Amino acid sequence: MTEIRMEKSLGSRWEPATDKDKELAAAWKAGDIVVFQARKPRNGQHHKLMFALIGLVWQNLPEKYEGVITSKDSLLDELKFQVGHVDTHRTLGGKTVYKPQSIAFDAMDQAAFRVFFDDVVEVICKYFLPGIPAQQVKDEAYSMIDEGRNSGS
Repeated sequence: MTEIRMEKSLGSRWEPATDKDKELAAAWKAGDIVVFQARKPRNGQHHKLMFALIGLVWQNLPEKYEGVITSKDSLLDELKFQVGHVDTHRTLGGKTVYKPQSIAFDAMDQAAFRVFFDDVVEVICKYFLPGIPAQQVKDEAYSMIDEGRNSGS
C-alpha cells in the first residue's frame, strides 16, 4: 500500500502535501479511482508528552501501588486498562481477558490520541496524583520535555 499525505486547500480540494507525495500521485491518471483512508498524523511532541507523564507518575508513585505497578511499561498498561484502551477476548473456557491496545503512531491517529491522552490525565489525577489539577499535571509534563530539550537529550 502506498501512503500519500494530502493537505486540504482553501478551495476544499485535497492536494499532495510534499514533493514525494506529488510524485506518487502523478502515477494516477484522470478517471482513476483511488481509495483514501483518512487519519491525521500523530504529533510527535504530544507522544513525548505522554511519556513525560509516565515518568512524572513513576517518580511520584504512591506507596500503595509499589509492587503492583513494577515498571513504567506496567504503568502504561494500567493506564490503558483504566481508560478502556484494551482488546477483549473470551477464551474457550469462557473467561474474559483483556489485552492493552497499542498507542504506536500507526495504531491511532492524532484525534484518537488526544482523547486517550486527556482520559489518561484524568486517571492520573484520580489515582496517582490526587488533589493536583489536570492542567498542573500537564504543565509539569511539558516542563519535563522542555528540560530534556534544553539539556540536549
